[in-house]
Amino acid sequence: MERLAMRSHVDTKTAADLLGRTPQTPRKWACYEDGPLRPMRVNGRLAWAVADIRLLLHLG
Repeated sequence: MERLAMRSHVDTKTAADLLGRTPQTPRKWACYEDGPLRPMRVNGRLAWAVADIRLLLHLG
């Protein structure tokens, strides 16, 4: 997680790895808008906020 300290957002695969999920899980969250995180879209791709991931994992 320290190497992500300088990044504000990560791609779906990285977010899934950090959360211990398959990449399909955050994609479903984005599609159905029912997950614990909401992504932003950058050029048609999902970008997940590192700060939100840290909060979800209680890493502050």
